[in-house]
Amino acid sequence: MASWRELPPAEMAAHLLATPTITDGAWTSEPRLPREKRSDFVRRVLLGETPEAAPETREAAPETPEAAPETPHAEAAERADHKCYLLNTDGGNSGNPLGRAAIGALLRTRRLVTVAQMSKAIGPATHNVAEYQALIEGLKLAREYGVQRIRVYMDSELVVDQVNGVSAVRQAHLKELYGEARSLVAQFKSFRISWVPREQNAEADRLVNDALGAPA
Repeated sequence: MASWRELPPAEMAAHLLATPTITDGAWTSEPRLPREKRSDFVRRVLLGETPEAAPETREAAPETPEAAPETPHAEAAERADHKCYLLNTDGGNSGNPLGRAAIGALLRTRRLVTVAQMSKAIGPATHNVAEYQALIEGLKLAREYGVQRIRVYMDSELVVDQVNGVSAVRQAHLKELYGEARSLVAQFKSFRISWVPREQNAEADRLVNDALGAPA
């Protein structure tokens, strides 16, 4: 069984918050800020979050009426602005190079509470195309909910390395998808994408299999 130190950031944060006996020095060399709570420290270092301002320090909202935001989830958009969300995506096909493909995406809060999910077939596509499509649709889903800060986890090393700028996009058929993904990334105030082993991306994989009609 993997050590808790090998868990992805979101799961490690959940483990540390549930195990207060683990000292700061056991998982990070970064010091706490003055008067910073342990929970805020864990979320800041692992999830890139900053605590919301106390109610008395927030600026008063203007009294003049404003036009309703255009997103379908406008009521949650303002609340989502200062929170970091987690997104798992996956894409796959039926096994043939251009076989029937599907994508899945799971959007959750940092406490692993499901906000939304998506599971759908996309027609014939290569595995890498499906992985990119899953990322793109997952990021669009997050933006619909007003998410501004996000941590993405997927088991495609190729897509993760390309989006992070570690690897060049040499395949002509992926360049357009890469460009669309990077355009969506630019819409977030905070973005991080990380590779995880397939077994740690099981929920998104299940959504792909559901769309393909594969057994769980």
